[in-house]
Amino acid sequence: MHGSIIPIDLDELLGDVLPNGKKGLIKYYDKLIIICKQNKGRWTIYGNQIDDKFIRSFEVRRNELESKLYS
Repeated sequence: MHGSIIPIDLDELLGDVLPNGKKGLIKYYDKLIIICKQNKGRWTIYGNQIDDKFIRSFEVRRNELESKLYS
């Protein structure tokens, strides 16, 4: 795929279980965003490069969910 670079599995890094409660999904996205920022420039197992656009899509979705949960 990309030479000897091993792609990362975001699901594996995040764990399989979402935290309980209203804020669980928000915390999941927060963790996902942090992991992506730490691995910027790498590729996921699904062939997506982790770049600013990729990270921004999670930030936008996180903010949308937060505004729906607390409106």
